[in-house]
Amino acid sequence: MSSMPDQAGLKWVEGTWGEQQPRWTKEPSLDIVLQIACHHLGLATSPETTIAFLSQGGFNKLFKITCSIGNFVMRVSLPVDPFYKTASEVTTLDLIQHHTTIPVPTVIAHDASNENELGFEWILMEYVSGITLDEAWTTMTWLEKCKLVERIVDISSQLFRLRSETIGNIYRADDPVPNISDRSIPDDHGISSKYMMGRIVSMPFFWATRLSLDIHRGPFKSSTNWLMTRLALLKHDTEQPLPSDADSDDGEEIDLNREMITLLLQFMPHFFPADVEESEGFGLRHDDISRRNIMVEPYTGELTALVDWECVSMVPLWKVCQLPWVLISRERTTEPQKHRYTHEGNETDELYFIHLEEYEKTCLRQLFFEHMAKLEPAWMEVHRLSEAKADFDYAVENCDCEIHRKQIRTWLENVAAGKEQDSLRALMLK
Repeated sequence: MSSMPDQAGLKWVEGTWGEQQPRWTKEPSLDIVLQIACHHLGLATSPETTIAFLSQGGFNKLFKITCSIGNFVMRVSLPVDPFYKTASEVTTLDLIQHHTTIPVPTVIAHDASNENELGFEWILMEYVSGITLDEAWTTMTWLEKCKLVERIVDISSQLFRLRSETIGNIYRADDPVPNISDRSIPDDHGISSKYMMGRIVSMPFFWATRLSLDIHRGPFKSSTNWLMTRLALLKHDTEQPLPSDADSDDGEEIDLNREMITLLLQFMPHFFPADVEESEGFGLRHDDISRRNIMVEPYTGELTALVDWECVSMVPLWKVCQLPWVLISRERTTEPQKHRYTHEGNETDELYFIHLEEYEKTCLRQLFFEHMAKLEPAWMEVHRLSEAKADFDYAVENCDCEIHRKQIRTWLENVAAGKEQDSLRALMLK
């Protein structure tokens, strides 16, 4: 075990299903949040400058600052991965803003340490106009949805072009990061001296007590190194003593998880042969391009910003070249007819809207691939060749889940037998 970093304000508690969840042990002071914002905006505190709670995510609380020069957001973060999460996110936003046309929030100021008057890490950003795609989706026209998908293709293409030589997160070259790679980010425009690769910021690496483990956190030189470390973290979880109130089912669950991890380790060379990994490429992936993180104009559906860039890493291209979450659904090729879902009293069954969304996403996925094939054929080629590797990654991600474990085992058995089958991710959606 390595020494535990300062995580004041954070507590991990057991959730409904026994999983660990982060909790705040103290609340950020609104007065101090406002004082910090005013200081960095060059404003004196006044009745015209107000603060209001905006929203809360898994690791953050967001506050809206309204003042004479505009609207801003102060995002206060739990120290789940002290320094690294905030420092890397700010650098990633800088890279995106200066070397792509992807609209992201502009950072005004930040503090990647909790050794300040607030007692938490924070980022002050410009307020992004619009509403979430989640709010807008049901009122958008089909044409607006198609245009939005074409914009998402453009975003995915630009992320694909941002390359590195290792797996990890991006930091400024002058950041006080002890584990900076000696490999910079290759670029034709001379940006490599500003940004450097460092340790990965990823939930499997910092969740619960994992941050205290003495393990290599990157940069990783290959998919195998990265996946092996993730499996080692899962294996470590199975080796911990059971709580005093555990029963026989808990012990059996751990044994099954351990067996699955061993099985995945045995299959690793099948999916990632050593001789192939020498030519691997790595690119930037925002792994939560979902309706809650896409901001759009309320009346046109035009994308105004893509938000939530924490834990965005350079990963293998086979993972970069996968569909964004916003387009993931069950396959439905026949448009549902509303009258078939209407009951007495003209009430429409909720199932109609679920099936309609599945049908629309099925069509939009096809549009995504058609547009990508024209814009970035290399992305499509990597995607075409990456199904098995992406499935194995998905198996690693879900191998400790009781619901998915049986499907993963069956999928691996079919792989070993050479049987044709749907992708693991498609099987999971059924």
